[in-house]
Amino acid sequence: EVAQALEPIKVEQLMAKYDGAALTKADIYPSIWDEGEGATSYISSNYKRLRSFFIEAAEKQRAILLALT
Repeated sequence: EVAQALEPIKVEQLMAKYDGAALTKADIYPSIWDEGEGATSYISSNYKRLRSFFIEAAEKQRAILLALT
């Protein structure tokens, strides 16, 4: 289900909605959102890896334990 949800969302779509000021104001970890290029690079690279991980696991019919706290 996670792979199906992430698959259509490309990194460009995600970054179009990026609001560093809102993340800083909400005190979202890590506290890098006012670092400009560093923050956007952090999000882009990690989102690509996360998306690929879930899609590949789904294609191989592998289970992933996901805990959101």
